[in-house]
Amino acid sequence: MKTDRGTRVRRPIEVRPWAVDVLQMLEEHHLCAWSESADRRAKFCVDLAWQLSSLDDTQVCVLEGSRITDLASFCSQLGRTLGFDRVARQIDTPTGVVGTLRRRHTPKGQTPIKRRYYLWQDADVLLRRDHRLFGRLVDAIAGVAAEHEYANEDLLLLQRAVYIG
Repeated sequence: MKTDRGTRVRRPIEVRPWAVDVLQMLEEHHLCAWSESADRRAKFCVDLAWQLSSLDDTQVCVLEGSRITDLASFCSQLGRTLGFDRVARQIDTPTGVVGTLRRRHTPKGQTPIKRRYYLWQDADVLLRRDHRLFGRLVDAIAGVAAEHEYANEDLLLLQRAVYIG
């Protein structure tokens, strides 16, 4: 389209905020986000955590992946972010990773959470160090999420993970 002066008029383009797309995807999927820039990864995690924490009845758990190098350090991070004293250094036990992921802590007088998001910053650290353990932990997170969503008759707890690396 040209104006009487011969200059082109450009149509406005729709700029959709990335957070809207991510929140929609998290309704049904776990996500993986990556960038070569550590600053961009950190900003993405902070911005996403802020967006998610603004949702009602939502718990956001940020796992500091730069400190996760083995099962013990993962369990320590998981316990810290969920507010539990101790997580056994095992995956498939009631007191280990799976049992902890299944727990829903509701302080007295508060409504139970309906959504829990795990934001695993620097997930590539464990992936590079021990890909088998990383795969087992991802399976545990996805398995408990599916169990809560499709097989649990209690109040629905939507759990999703975002792996950032």
